[in-house]
Amino acid sequence: MVKDTSVLVLLPLKEEQREKLEQAAPSRRFVYQRLETVSREDVADAEIIIGNIPAKLLPECKALRWYQLQTAGADQVLSSRMLPPDVCLTNASGAYNQSQAEFMLGVLLALQKRLMAYWANQQNRVWRDEGFETMLCGSTAVVVGMGEIGGTLAAMLAGLGVYIIGITRTGVSSRAVSDELYPAQQLLEQLPRGDIVVSVLPSTPDTVHLFSEREFLTMRRGALFINTGRGSTVDTRALCRALKSGHLGGAAVDVVEEEPLPPEAELWEIPNLLITPHIAGHDFLPCVLKKTLAIAAENLRRYEKGEILKNRVDPMLGYRRKPEQKPLEDLHQ
Repeated sequence: MVKDTSVLVLLPLKEEQREKLEQAAPSRRFVYQRLETVSREDVADAEIIIGNIPAKLLPECKALRWYQLQTAGADQVLSSRMLPPDVCLTNASGAYNQSQAEFMLGVLLALQKRLMAYWANQQNRVWRDEGFETMLCGSTAVVVGMGEIGGTLAAMLAGLGVYIIGITRTGVSSRAVSDELYPAQQLLEQLPRGDIVVSVLPSTPDTVHLFSEREFLTMRRGALFINTGRGSTVDTRALCRALKSGHLGGAAVDVVEEEPLPPEAELWEIPNLLITPHIAGHDFLPCVLKKTLAIAAENLRRYEKGEILKNRVDPMLGYRRKPEQKPLEDLHQ
């Protein structure tokens, strides 16, 4: 192991926030960097990294023992296959639930109330009733992925009179605020019941193109579809066909298979589709950064004491396993 190892931090912290982090490990040497300027030397000396470094630098992490992500998703790290196998990986699950759920509620209402059509009319100075709109109250939502984010959205929707059908990998959720809950094997059976289908799934081998031609055609005609999980979970061409044919009433996607979405992409041409550039959680909203810092500081305290770290990512699942896993036996060796 490299001598005089450091804690490398890539979060944009103010002085008082840095002090909070450093109080969790007062004997450690802290190095603060930005994503744009972090160097091979920085990562080579780091025993602990807090924040996301470019994947290309992972092979340089010779001293790394614990990697605390600033994101809930770990797919970019795991898919690179460059993270040393003995490194403990933790994520920021729980930091994004409120901000991302509010975002999903916003785009859902925009679709239901046809706000995009009215915005287009405003640009053209057209005073016209765009006709039929739908209501949240009394509708049914199928929420696919009932973790921190999906569970928070489900609670919001339930408070507005929506009947919630939750889908998880196992049919169990510690965050379930739902009227019914089913395992992933029953997705096709539940999709036709939803006026709204929301996907908050991570990118794993099991979720690639989970939403394809069959799933979209199984949905109720006129249903709304929202995806803020990962773009790989949706077959883009199948989504385009379902929207163009009118089978789906509309959709909102914050994530797509190819990011950034190229100007020539078919998705841009679809009028009943709302596209945002992977910003649903906004990493450094004050509330998100505060929660991320709290997770990192608590884990740093635990690391120093040799305790179980929160939010351990299971490499086989691609996301946090609950209940918390046992720590690596040789984490401090």
